Amino acid sequence: MDLNMTDGWNTSTAPWTVIPLGEVNDHPLLPYRGFIVVAAVLATLCAGGIVSNFAVLLMFWQYPTLRTPFNMLLLNLSVSGLIVSVAGIPFSLSSSIYGRWIWGRGGCVYYGFTNSFCGILSMITLTVIAYQRYKITVRPPGAANLKYPEVTKAIIFIWIYGFVWTTPPLFGWSSYELEGPRISCSVDWSSHTGNDTSYIMVFFVTCLIIPLGVIAVCYVRLWKHVHERAGQQHNKKSVASKAEGRIGMMVVVLITCFLLCWLPYGLVALVVTFGEPRLITPTAAIVCTLMAKSSVMWNPVIYVVMNNQFRRHLVALLRCLRNAESTGPTPV
Repeated sequence: MDLNMTDGWNTSTAPWTVIPLGEVNDHPLLPYRGFIVVAAVLATLCAGGIVSNFAVLLMFWQYPTLRTPFNMLLLNLSVSGLIVSVAGIPFSLSSSIYGRWIWGRGGCVYYGFTNSFCGILSMITLTVIAYQRYKITVRPPGAANLKYPEVTKAIIFIWIYGFVWTTPPLFGWSSYELEGPRISCSVDWSSHTGNDTSYIMVFFVTCLIIPLGVIAVCYVRLWKHVHERAGQQHNKKSVASKAEGRIGMMVVVLITCFLLCWLPYGLVALVVTFGEPRLITPTAAIVCTLMAKSSVMWNPVIYVVMNNQFRRHLVALLRCLRNAESTGPTPV
């Protein structure tokens, strides 16, 4: 690949120059060893995301008991993480080794679209999970549980929602451009034109503020309902209610972890779009980007740590794989 091919991008800076979000040109250079450190972190995230999310998919394939309607939403989260791990992070990883984006304009658009789409996919999936947990907990005694047709419709809605809000930059409403240390691409946060700014405002409202509002309302009402029910039952909890409580806590941790990973990046983007880009140093841009990408590997870890069902099936899967490896292929 011709590393000098930039598809018309500005090449006035040296190959190792880091231009932070907002096209600020007076920040100090990032040494090449800095890019190698970033590459090492990305390699860890890539490997961790592939192994952990693939393990979840393998468990769903191997053990039908995991395929409950609610767990299909968790599967959707793992699919999103696996897509980023396989089809997104390797592009940044290889570019960080060279200290610059090496995949051209088409690769930048593909990378920006893929990562934005999967980020929205995860955010809206978590929003639907929060809403479903609220519905399940407050349902009247004897009411039907979540059904597969409902989950199927929810997952279709999630994927369509993601496409709706990530395709506009492909057709001229904003665009996907290089960002941060110029080893990754995203929505053009730094343009400041009316066209780009209007998209960013709508994007933040529809893909961050509204989902966070839905999650907050669901969990405030859920907490009130659980508190009232606990008082009525004099704190006598059945095994089923305890299991529901553990699942509810797992969902809270999933959402909290996702927000901890992505909110710093979102705040950086807001500063670049509506504030003073010079406040964002190269180190801050890189750290926030890496935090966002780290979200791909945490969901499966949370499943296993906080869900007995997932933990049992993971142990069974590992035993199965170990036994298969020890016995070797069946002789013909």
